[in-house]
Amino acid sequence: MQFQSRSGTALNIVAQVDNEDWALALVSAGVGVTFAPLGPQSLSENVAALPLTRITGVAPVTRTLGLRVPMHHPQEDKLMALCRQLATASTAI
Repeated sequence: MQFQSRSGTALNIVAQVDNEDWALALVSAGVGVTFAPLGPQSLSENVAALPLTRITGVAPVTRTLGLRVPMHHPQEDKLMALCRQLATASTAI
């Protein structure tokens, strides 16, 4: 849904699932396509992965990740300092 709203593309959604295994099974069965993170899982022979960056007209997609630290954690200050350090390092890349 997020991709659809960002790209302005109207998608014909024929099924919704709550995990990647089901999504890939439906793609393998020829029901359609799925937008999913490409992880270390192996894909069946009849499923091809195509990065969104190779689709003409699709704006670059970014993902923001965060780290949650329990309040009053004994290492809270060190963990927050590490987060600040990582955030600074990632913007320099």
